Amino acid sequence: MNPEKIELPVWWDKGNGHCLLREGLPADHPESPYNYLKREYPGIEPELYGVFHPSIEKYKDYTREMLMSKICELESFINTYL
Repeated sequence: MNPEKIELPVWWDKGNGHCLLREGLPADHPESPYNYLKREYPGIEPELYGVFHPSIEKYKDYTREMLMSKICELESFINTYL
């Protein structure tokens, strides 16, 4: 069961007197908004609270054909390393 309310601090305190805006952190950073929620609220779906994985945001306006094209492009790229 998802909580009715969650807290997502806007700033991340690095502990050295400096704070960083969570929204500005890289997608794979453990303190990015999506990763923070996954860690602090195990089992919840951040999407239910309006927080989406940055990759989803990046591709949200792509059509099916555009997504399939991207997959093929990435598959070809990966195959060059095999």
